[in-house]
Amino acid sequence: MVYLYMLRIPQSIFTHYQNLLNSKKIEQKYHPHYIKWLRYYLDFCKKYEHENISTKSLNKFINKLQEKKQTQFQQIQARHAISIYYDLVQKPAAPTEKEIDLKKRVKRGDRHFIKESKEISLMLGAIVSKMDKY
Repeated sequence: MVYLYMLRIPQSIFTHYQNLLNSKKIEQKYHPHYIKWLRYYLDFCKKYEHENISTKSLNKFINKLQEKKQTQFQQIQARHAISIYYDLVQKPAAPTEKEIDLKKRVKRGDRHFIKESKEISLMLGAIVSKMDKY
């Protein structure tokens, strides 16, 4: 595969990442550096086919920075920039209205709901075991 240009950070991630930098009180003057490290990291992961949400990839990226003679400060800053990215992409999604309603029903002890849930689980288990036979 021919690799000609560096990736751009998707706009939705870029916006959320900037908001996270602000909420983590990263000084504005360092934002371009943090964004640069994130771009380099995402580019590195794509180029070398690493998962961009894996700490193994981060360690490989930092090793690459060492090979490229980046300073210790730059490596630390890059690691911090990527850890903030991980906070963004690994944050669990907010629960849906349906999930909130189900949780409330279970907490209230809605016996009818709990009975239905057990019956559905049993039916699904039976279906799966039948499928396993094929």
